[in-house]
Parts: sequence; C-alpha cells; structure tokens
Amino acid sequence: ISIRPTNQWYLTAGASNGYSNTIRDEFDTLFNEWDIFSFGEAGYTPTFKGLGEGRYAFGIWHMDARSKFSLPEDYGFTFIADQNLNKNLQVFARYAYSDGTLTNVRQFGQLGLGLSGLLGRRDDLTGAAFSLAIPRSEASRNEAVIEVFHRFQASQNTQLSVGVQLIANPSNAPDNETAGVFYARLRTSF
Repeated sequence: ISIRPTNQWYLTAGASNGYSNTIRDEFDTLFNEWDIFSFGEAGYTPTFKGLGEGRYAFGIWHMDARSKFSLPEDYGFTFIADQNLNKNLQVFARYAYSDGTLTNVRQFGQLGLGLSGLLGRRDDLTGAAFSLAIPRSEASRNEAVIEVFHRFQASQNTQLSVGVQLIANPSNAPDNETAGVFYARLRTSF
C-alpha cells in the first residue's frame, strides 16, 4: 500500500508470506504458514532551487522466525538520501542496520555518484560507488566494495546495466583478499 498525502511526501507499507517461492505459484498455500515479512517506508521528495529533485527516505522491516526452515527472526532499518546536484550530476548515500541474524550483516553503508549523458545520451547513467558491510559475527571480516557501472536506457520501460565490482575481504570467500565481479542486468518495468 502506498499513499502520497502531498506532492513531496509518501508512505509505503507492505507484507508478504515469509515462505513465498518466486518460481512457483503458491496462492493456495499463502495462508498456511503465518511467518510474515513486513516493511514500511516514509519519504520526502523535494525539488531544491538550483539543485533539482531529491529523495530522502527512512524504512523499517521485520522478518518473523520461520520454523519450517529453522531461520531466526530479524529486523532492521534503512536511510536513503538521493539528490540531484544539477541536471547531470547526482549523489547518493545509504545506511542500513539489522540484527544480522539472517545475513550476518549488521551495518551497511554506501556512497556514490552518477553522471547522466557521459556517453552522449541524456537518459543513460554512469556511476561509481563505495560500500562497506560490517558483519554481526566477530569471526567475519568487514567487506568493502568499489563499483563502476553504466546504465543504458534502452526504451521508456527497459534499462540495461553493465558493471564491475572489486570486493576487498569478501565475507563468503575468507581465503581470498579480493574478488572481482562483472555483471549485466536487464530491467523492464510495466
């Protein structure tokens, strides 16, 4: 559910069955188990004179313990700030906290910037970001990521992104000091 009480403020909330499976239609079993994932977000979307559009949002979430999978309860919150600095340049910052019982990530922070039109097309976006994930377990390492990407606006509703990430102290590969990831993502909205 999402409402916009004014042009600059929005509230969004939702819930889903914690046992949902994305590869099967399970509508008949939706209410068999009542372990729920729920979330809420409040956001402010101003346009500042001389800068442009921005989005500032605070969200909370909760995941019930799922006895069927022997998974514990978890909860957390996020803060997101995105701001256009002019018609081509934007900056963003994100911070998230969780108890970390499901993912072992206690805190996550990210800073980045995006530049539209770098390769000549106004709707395309080139970006760079740095993130740091701090684990719940003292036995795990802090993971740092540097990412560079380019997003092509293929059509009004379709985007193709390509990028590369350099990961220092990858948490899921404790024997490696660094790892590299190349990726491509196709997104269509309707």
